[in-house]
Amino acid sequence: MRQKRRTTIVCVLALLLCALFAPRVSADPVQSYLFFDADGQEAFVNADNVTTLASAADLTLSGGWYIVDSAVTVENGVTAEGNVYLILADGGTLTVGKDFTVKETAGGDPGFVNVYCQSSGTGTLSARNIEAANGELYFIGGTVSASGTVSAQDGSKVHLRWSKPGNSVTAAAYGANVDLEDTFAADGEDDPVTASGLASLGGKKLVPAFFVSFDNGDGTGTMDTVAVPASSPSYTLPECT
Repeated sequence: MRQKRRTTIVCVLALLLCALFAPRVSADPVQSYLFFDADGQEAFVNADNVTTLASAADLTLSGGWYIVDSAVTVENGVTAEGNVYLILADGGTLTVGKDFTVKETAGGDPGFVNVYCQSSGTGTLSARNIEAANGELYFIGGTVSASGTVSAQDGSKVHLRWSKPGNSVTAAAYGANVDLEDTFAADGEDDPVTASGLASLGGKKLVPAFFVSFDNGDGTGTMDTVAVPASSPSYTLPECT
C-alpha cells in the first residue's frame, strides 16, 4: 500500500512540473497596433478601436481608425470623411482604382485625414488622383503614389511629411496647395525639394532627407547645402572651396 501511495505522489509531482515548465502558447488577440506619429515616435492605438480594411468596389472611411494589413483593392474610389486615421501596416497595400478623396462630412465639417506607417515605413497607398477636396490630408508615413495628380482645392491642403526613412511619395503631377513640412529630395538627387519646385518633379520619387549645411564661423570657404537621403548609411562631404 505504501509503495502504491508513493508512486501516486511521484506521478502527481511529475504532472505539476510538466505543467509548470511546458511551453506557453498564447491565444490572445492583437491588443494594440503600432504606428509612428508626426515626430517619428512610436505610438499605439487599441485594436478594439481599429477597423481592418478589406477589398471592395467602393469604400467610404468615416471618422475613426483603420488599418491596411494585407493586399486591399478598391475597384473604384475611396472617400474619407471626418477625422480619419489610417495605418499602412508593414506589408499592407491599399490599391485604389480611381481617386482617394478627402471631403466634408454630411454635416458640412471639413475632413481631417492622417496616414501613418509602421516600423519599415513601406505600407503602400496607390491611387489615380489623391485630393483634399474639402479638408486636410496629412501623409505622415508610408509609400504613397498617384498615377495622376496630388492636389488640394482652395481652402484645403495636402501635407507631405515623413516618419521613417523607407517612406516615399511619387506622383505624375503635383497641383495646388501641396505643402512640404519635412525635408525631401528627388531620388538620386541632392537638392532639397521646395513646395514651389514640386511642379517640375512629376514622375520622380520624393524620399526623406536631411539638410547638410556649412558654417565657416569666422573662417573662409563655402559649401553648398545639400539634402542627404535619410536612408543613406553614410555621406561624404563635398570639397570646401
